Amino acid sequence: MKKIIIVQNKPTQFDAPFYALAAREKLFGLHVFYSEGHQDSVDPEIGRMPVWDHLTSDGYPKTFLSELEAGDTQNVCRRILKEKPDLVILCGYFPALHARLAWMLKKKGVRIGLRSDNTRRHSNLKGVKGIIKRLGLPLWLRRYNTWHPVGTLAAEYLRWMAGSEKPVYYFPYSADNAWFEKCAKECQKDRNHIRQEMGFRNDDFIVLGLMKWTQREDPLTLVESIKQVKHRGGAAKLILAGDGPLRPKVAETMAEIKETIYLPGYLPYSQLPKYYAISDLFVHPAVNEPWGVSVNEAMACGVPVLAAEGVGSGRDLIVEGKTGYTFPDGDKDALSDLILKLSQDRNRMHAMGQAAKQRVDAWSYWLTMREMAKALED
Repeated sequence: MKKIIIVQNKPTQFDAPFYALAAREKLFGLHVFYSEGHQDSVDPEIGRMPVWDHLTSDGYPKTFLSELEAGDTQNVCRRILKEKPDLVILCGYFPALHARLAWMLKKKGVRIGLRSDNTRRHSNLKGVKGIIKRLGLPLWLRRYNTWHPVGTLAAEYLRWMAGSEKPVYYFPYSADNAWFEKCAKECQKDRNHIRQEMGFRNDDFIVLGLMKWTQREDPLTLVESIKQVKHRGGAAKLILAGDGPLRPKVAETMAEIKETIYLPGYLPYSQLPKYYAISDLFVHPAVNEPWGVSVNEAMACGVPVLAAEGVGSGRDLIVEGKTGYTFPDGDKDALSDLILKLSQDRNRMHAMGQAAKQRVDAWSYWLTMREMAKALED
């Protein structure tokens, strides 16, 4: 059986379940090296650690490198070579170990691949750093045997930046669709009761926003759009989950419509399906988000999505008018128009939710497994 080694900094809420599934299915051998060990790190945007309480460390072969071990590239390289991999996929070129491994493994004749989420829109190529990137990155990207972008925009970026072609096998940021669908179905049985506990009526049109309260993810545009909907006679209600440095500004902006908005605070991951399950529409207003896996999560629960143009997953997951819509970054008028229109057509919303689920099913862990198996065979 051919074998893939994956090197990434730490477990994530979307990759760890995939690795466990891949290990069970045994289409190929797998071993994951985590280059930042068991470190629990604070998210600098919100000043707290993420709570991925649904994850376990079981189900797939893995190695957590200590800080000392990660500093010894030769030793890590030897440990990888002992696994006799047919392909090593390096998730980005940071931390520095990833870049050093790319150099060393290539010299040893090992096939190496790069997983990347960069896009042209989300890359800063200005100033001195931009000049260095433009000069150095093309040569560096050509070093890899295969590219593993997270989506179409990331694939386009690699080709544009490198000025050349490499075999492309997608390695997306996918949600655990089966887990979200199962949990959401369970919660939908108590949909009305859950809504009533939050102060909503059974027939309210509920918009869900789930984000970091930062300039980058832009919760204020969503709050302003709900305010506009109310001023225009609409009846949309908002669940705004999350936290962050914009908390005072959010409170100020929502003051006159606070009876319309429910604030559950920062949510542990295991609670997310409940909020998707009771919502009619999900909005991701981020102006700078290379992917945005919450779009996958919402669609897996059968919820249509409105996403700002700054959300990279919109390119692959949103089919305009069928699974959702995109709107210009920060455009509260365009967003309020869409919310008002959709809130007045519940039958269409149901059809869009079903289409959203079908769309994200095609962008799943099974796609990633097929792509990896293909990369091993080519």
